[in-house]
Amino acid sequence: QACIRRMLTQWTAKRYRNSAIVLQSTTRAFVARAKFNLVKSGLVALQSQFRRSRVIPIAKQSKAATAIQASTRSWLSRVNLTREETAQAEESHLNAAARMIQSSTLAWLARRRVTRSHLAEQECAATRIQAVYRAWQCQ
Repeated sequence: QACIRRMLTQWTAKRYRNSAIVLQSTTRAFVARAKFNLVKSGLVALQSQFRRSRVIPIAKQSKAATAIQASTRSWLSRVNLTREETAQAEESHLNAAARMIQSSTLAWLARRRVTRSHLAEQECAATRIQAVYRAWQCQ
């Protein structure tokens, strides 16, 4: 019986020792995981802070670039609009000059036609008068 008691005592002690080892292992793992999670969350916060500090200047630069682009495009549209208005004014001025030249030319051509037709009528009348006069002289 002493042998069995000793064996039971050793077996119980071994079981307790194994249980203690499992408990210690589990506790150490839990503590290590907790420390790791704390360090990890600190690192994540640090990374987040670092990335934020890098992104904010880029965002400011992007806003500044957008403002510069908007100003440049606005200036270019004003310049182009002014050029178009100037070109339209010049074109309308040229059109007015062309209309004036056309109307003067048409008036001159009309006067010329009237003058020629009047001269033709005068020549015809003179020829008739001469014909009548010569006919009278011949009588």
